[in-house]
Order: sequence, then structure tokens, then C-alpha cells
Amino acid sequence: MDTLDGISLTYFVDFVLKAGTPKITAVASFKNREDYSPTVDFYKQLREKILETLKAGAKISTMETWALSVQEKKRPAYLAVISGLKTFMGKRSYKWFGLKKKTLAVGPISLSVNPEVGLEIDGVRHVIKLYLRDEPPLVKNRAQLILHILQRAYSGPDSEGHTFGVLDARKGKFHASGAEPPGIDALLEGEAVAFKTMYDAV
Repeated sequence: MDTLDGISLTYFVDFVLKAGTPKITAVASFKNREDYSPTVDFYKQLREKILETLKAGAKISTMETWALSVQEKKRPAYLAVISGLKTFMGKRSYKWFGLKKKTLAVGPISLSVNPEVGLEIDGVRHVIKLYLRDEPPLVKNRAQLILHILQRAYSGPDSEGHTFGVLDARKGKFHASGAEPPGIDALLEGEAVAFKTMYDAV
């Protein structure tokens, strides 16, 4: 069976958490997707500004003036994320470290895993996936799936002692890795097979 690649971590987690026929709709949407265009990526400017700010070691508050200059329809969401990031960072000292995008084979599919942010916070290295969306909310089971995939993709000697987490950026809430539901790998493998089966059929 050929491997199906190019599936983002976020897209696959969305698929896993759907039930019934919406799964088929999600796969059909993926299969018929158009090439990526920055013009339809609502959060592109914000992601780039966040990374630019963190790499420079600047305060998150410096982004507020910038956010007022973006398109009016984006401002509320952008300012909400900046507010949440300020809450998360607080007065912590931090230093940027680079992360390379990974691919993770799960059954017959390959996931693209990009946690975006590597920060040494108060001396501890954090591998952080940014969750910028308001909907669907970052509930516990969604966070657990994201965290598990992150850890599988980045496991190895180089990541020993690292803290893995997904940051609900609007709320400033950091979901760190911890106890996982039993059978989570079997769940992901089964869902990967289902994704590939539907992809071949639609």
C-alpha cells in the first residue's frame, strides 16, 4: 500500500475527532484541496510575527501596536492571541532555539509535524505547538492527541528533558504532556487506515 503524505498534524487530529459521515467530507476536502495560498491563510501574518518576536527575544506586548495595523477583520482574533501569549509568558525569561519540521509515519499515512516554537523557558527547553483557533476549542482529548503525535515525532536522545506542550494561545493556557489514555497508538493507527481507505474511495 502506497503511503499518503502531506497531511498536517492539525488536519489529522480534526479528522480523528469527527464522527460518522463528516469524516468522509473531511477526506474529500483534503483530496480536492487547492494549492496553499497565503492570501487565504487567516493566521499567517500572526504566526510570522510571533516567531519574529520570540526569535528576537522581545516582549510579546510589542506586537500590540503592530496588530492594530492589520486588516480590520483580523484584529480581534490577533489581539486575543497576543493577550493570551502575554498571560502565558508573564515575566518568564526565555531564549529561542530552532526546531526542524518532522514527518511521522502512522500506518499508511505520513503526517507533517511542525510545532513552530522552541523556547528555553527558565532553563527548561519547551517544544510548543501553537493553537491559534477559537473553534473548535482545544479540549482535553484534542490536546492529548496533538501532544502524543508531537512526542512520537520528536522522540530521541536530543529531546531528553524537553517539555512538550500545546499552547491555547487565546487563553494563555499551556497543555503539557502527561498521562495518556491507554491504546492511543492503536487509535491513531486505526484512524490512519480509515483516512487512507476513504481517500482512495472518494
